[in-house]
Amino acid sequence: MIVIGISIAVYINNVIDAKKKENMLSGIMKTTQDELKVDIEEIDFLIERYEEEKENYNFILDSLDSRSMKDCPKCPFVLTNFIAFHPKTRGYQQISNYIDSKVKTSDSLLFKISNFYKSSLKQFQIVENLAMDDMQDNLNYLKTEYPSFSELFRHKISPEKLTFFDDNTEFVNRVAMRKIIIHNNYLGLMKYYKAEAEKLIDEINM
Repeated sequence: MIVIGISIAVYINNVIDAKKKENMLSGIMKTTQDELKVDIEEIDFLIERYEEEKENYNFILDSLDSRSMKDCPKCPFVLTNFIAFHPKTRGYQQISNYIDSKVKTSDSLLFKISNFYKSSLKQFQIVENLAMDDMQDNLNYLKTEYPSFSELFRHKISPEKLTFFDDNTEFVNRVAMRKIIIHNNYLGLMKYYKAEAEKLIDEINM
C-alpha cells in the first residue's frame, strides 16, 4: 500500500510539473507572438517611410544630370536620414532562458524561433552599424565641404544654395552608397523579417 501511495504521489507531481511547463511555454509563445505582431506594424510604417524616400534617391541618381537640386530641397537629407528598427525581444529572452534551463523539450518551434531571432538581430546590428557610421561620415562631409551646412539643417536654406550639389560627383557617390546600405540592405532585411515573422505567428497558432 505504501509503494502504491508513493507511485500515485510521483505521478501526480509529474502531471503538475508537466502542466506548469505547458502553461509556461504557452505564456512564452503568446508573448513572442504579440511582439512579432507589433514588430510587423512597426516594419510596415518604416517600409512606407523608406519607400517614400526612394523618390529623392531616384531624383539624385537618375535626374540630377538634367535638373537642379533647387527642384528637390529635401534631397540632401537622404545622406543622414535613418530610422532604426529594433525587434521586441522579451519573448526571445524567455525562450532562451527556457532552453538554457535544461528543461527537456521536443518542441522544434522553440529552437526555430530562437534561431530566427539570433540570426535577425545579428544582421540588423551589422547593417545598422554600417548605416550609423555612414551617416556620421556624411555629416562630417557636409559640415566640412558645404558652406551652408548650418542653414540646411535649420531648414532655412534658399534654393540657390542647393546648387552646390549639382554636378557634384562625391555627393552623388555618397547617395549611391547610402541607397545600397538603406534600401538594398536594411529595407531588404525588414521585409525578410516581416515575412518570416508572419510565418512564425501562423505556426504558433497551430
